[in-house]
Amino acid sequence: MQPALPFERVCVDAIDRSIVDPAILPRHAVGEISRLSIIARYRRRKGEARQPAPITDQAFSKYPRPRFPYLLVGLYLGTIELARLNDIETLFVLTDPRLASHLGRIGVDIRTIGMPVEHHGTRIPSMMKTTSILQNLKPLFRPLYLTIAKEIAAGL
Repeated sequence: MQPALPFERVCVDAIDRSIVDPAILPRHAVGEISRLSIIARYRRRKGEARQPAPITDQAFSKYPRPRFPYLLVGLYLGTIELARLNDIETLFVLTDPRLASHLGRIGVDIRTIGMPVEHHGTRIPSMMKTTSILQNLKPLFRPLYLTIAKEIAAGL
């Protein structure tokens, strides 16, 4: 038996195994996204120090000025590309509800796989399929993804 992923230990009683049982999936094809971090000085734009890093409707507006969160979306897309390159088809994530919403805004089909748990706040065990993410990525994000994928490939 393979060692449990960190989220499996936290969610041992919360995962709905009728949806998915992570323990029986081939370990070479699964991964867990546990932290996305941006250096503090890059994390917030002027006037946003006390706000979460959202992907909201305002992020896509032109007025009064564009507010698109490139770093945050870039981290999401880079993580997805690294998973693809490593033949990881299923990504598990213990999300706060806001993160699930953010991922949905860029076209990621994130699926809840259990009941919320208390882990540094309320978190929801969820999963994503790498192939599905890339097929359903919103057209606005495809050029950014392709640029990130090219840069990752060049770095390897």
